[in-house]
Amino acid sequence: LDPHSAFLDSDEFNEIRISTSGEYSGVGIEVSLQDGAIKVVSPIEGAPAARAGVLAGDTITAIDEIPVDVKDLNDTIERMRGKSGTSVSITVARRDQPEPLQFNLTRASVQVHSVHQELLEQSVGYVRISNFSETTEVDLERALLALRKQNGGALRGLVLDLRNNPG
Repeated sequence: LDPHSAFLDSDEFNEIRISTSGEYSGVGIEVSLQDGAIKVVSPIEGAPAARAGVLAGDTITAIDEIPVDVKDLNDTIERMRGKSGTSVSITVARRDQPEPLQFNLTRASVQVHSVHQELLEQSVGYVRISNFSETTEVDLERALLALRKQNGGALRGLVLDLRNNPG
């Protein structure tokens, strides 16, 4: 392999496939390992976790009442994913809450949109592409149409934000 290639085992390949397809079955939480804890980076809008009230910054402490292993982020992610319609319980610690919060969620098909748009000022649009997936092209076209509609016509300028995009 060249320096830009890597061998993926079947689990790693499956994870790449899921992350680039734009859709998976689970609770809809983006998580990361931060300061020795598994933190919610953001709940995905419209997904089961967001509807239930899981917030960015929450610390996931247990799944189905089994403590998470902070040394194995992938295990935590896998335990939250599963067949649509099945249940999972997620326990979180929240900074302003003295007791842990428990969320009983029903897994569902989660649509991950990689494009977000906003009209900054009259005729200037802002588009952020957080990552590339199979849906990015269509999502970008929809975002541009939405900006033109919101603006009432063509845009004078566009800010395309690709910061921190893993490519």
